[in-house]
Amino acid sequence: MDGLMVQYARLEKQSQRGKMQTLMYASRQSGEIARTALAAFGLNWYQYGGPWCSGIRIPGMFLMTFIVSIIAIPVVIFTTKEERVKNPPLLNPLLRKLWYSITTKAVQKVVIFTFINSLALSMSSPADSMIMKYWAQVDNLTYSFANIISGIIQPLGTIIFGMYLRNYNWRITVGWTQISQTVINMIFTLFTIFNVVRNQYFYASDGSLTTIFNAINGICTLLIAVEMCESEIEGVFYGLMMSANNLAQTVGGLAGNIIAIPFDVGTSKRYHEDHTSDRIIIASNELLTYAIQNFLIFAVLPFLPSGIEAAKRWKTSLGISKINAQLLVAMLVFMFFFSILYSFISPYIGV
Repeated sequence: MDGLMVQYARLEKQSQRGKMQTLMYASRQSGEIARTALAAFGLNWYQYGGPWCSGIRIPGMFLMTFIVSIIAIPVVIFTTKEERVKNPPLLNPLLRKLWYSITTKAVQKVVIFTFINSLALSMSSPADSMIMKYWAQVDNLTYSFANIISGIIQPLGTIIFGMYLRNYNWRITVGWTQISQTVINMIFTLFTIFNVVRNQYFYASDGSLTTIFNAINGICTLLIAVEMCESEIEGVFYGLMMSANNLAQTVGGLAGNIIAIPFDVGTSKRYHEDHTSDRIIIASNELLTYAIQNFLIFAVLPFLPSGIEAAKRWKTSLGISKINAQLLVAMLVFMFFFSILYSFISPYIGV
């Protein structure tokens, strides 16, 4: 479906580029709101650690999602209209076209930006969950309700981008959204660490306030895929971009844990004792994580085209590099297998 979305998006007029994607992702986020609400209220009973006396069991959750999936099948069949291709293109020419796209320096820069940006955004300290559990004492229902609010706000971010920021400088947009997220996160985190405000509703509202900036940041990556891909390979090219985005999240989570090792913020002892020295150590870890995160994002901003027209210029003016393409593919393949391996060994190595 994402490949089909890219195909439709490429048919938009230049003045309307981006509206299709913002609409599609706003619709997808609406579905995620319903999913989060179902889990939040349906599973919030004593069997799953909640305070309610009854609720939905896990098999019931699976059954409801199965029914929704079955309903979606005829909707897709009868509403998706495609022209039948009488002479479908052969696989080898499509692979050659994909390889040529990867050899272009424009695509290489964009994939690198997507990877590093996603890595930085996924970096977080293990202290975050400990602060939420021991100091803010956020319960499951409050946490889920905050996620529902974030899900409601997130489509607003994509809509704002589509209406007002689509033709604005993308680098400036990503830069100021990242700074805004960092400042807001720091306020809520440091206020909780130093016991200025320790309240579950205060701490849980952090994500709701930063969601709109995160959505604006993320939609830039999605628009790049439309501008960079060639015809007939929309789906696989979009898959390449999303692979770079998703694989980086594994590295980001690992990097956040490694940064925290010298500070020893993952043990509950610091949070129970709650000495001033413990607060300073935990705050130092959080500030270092924010600093590295922002450094990485601003370091790769030159790898992001400043807008739709700049992306088109890059495709025709930056040339190609087969060596860089080989290194890029090797990196993504390595990260794929590393992600699988890390998912198996992470519970045993503690990072």
